[in-house]
Amino acid sequence: MTGTDPEQDCVQPDGAATQAGVRAGGIYAVIPIKQIADAKQRLAGLLSSSQRSGLFRAMVGDVLEVATSCDALDGCVVLTDDAEVRELAARFGALIRPEPETRGLIPAVTETGAWLRASKAAAMVFLPADIPLATTAELAAAIDAYRRAQEGSRMIVAPAEDLGGTNLLLTAPPGCMRFAFGLDSYRKHMTIAREAGITPVTLMLEGVGLDVDFPRDLHALVARGGGAPRTRSFLDSSGTIDQLERAASSGAEDNDNTVGLGAT
Repeated sequence: MTGTDPEQDCVQPDGAATQAGVRAGGIYAVIPIKQIADAKQRLAGLLSSSQRSGLFRAMVGDVLEVATSCDALDGCVVLTDDAEVRELAARFGALIRPEPETRGLIPAVTETGAWLRASKAAAMVFLPADIPLATTAELAAAIDAYRRAQEGSRMIVAPAEDLGGTNLLLTAPPGCMRFAFGLDSYRKHMTIAREAGITPVTLMLEGVGLDVDFPRDLHALVARGGGAPRTRSFLDSSGTIDQLERAASSGAEDNDNTVGLGAT
């Protein structure tokens, strides 16, 4: 990204530069996706590189399907420099923006928030790409909570199941507060909102709450019925479920490597 000019740095699915990019008063999902190759390093002790890429590709597809089919949203913006991600996002009709020169999740979301605010969008909804059980109903619930909240700047947050990470963050207007993605980000975002004079609203959303980083998350995903059709198809066809069962019976430990853009 080269700035916050609403007429720059955004491409439509056909690759052409947009003049407006977003609708004034609209609400937009924002999904940062660094790359598909070598994704999900925390699963490296269990899955091969190709399996991890296949799993992440399937999860990205499920999340994009939900974000682009939710009637309560006016559009979806994918932040990436990866050619494969751009191609996948274009298939779903998402707007695509490059990562900023300053790398990392926080700069990417911050700059996109400034761009959306300059474009006169009403709100943005940050979503990670690894919450395949998220539903359109859950996104609509977050937007409904935003519409019912008190006037002025607003923040709606859905944490991860362990109340550590931030798996959905609606800010209105975009860029109305700073971001603190990373370790313990849910509590940090609650504090930041209050310091900014914003009364935060927390929603516990079952599908959104499960982000898939560790083998235990895959176990939880497999145990739940419904949702995530692409991800479930991959798990069924790739032998991943059998690997999970073998790893569980052998007492294998989760691999806790660091991750890049997209960690919440």
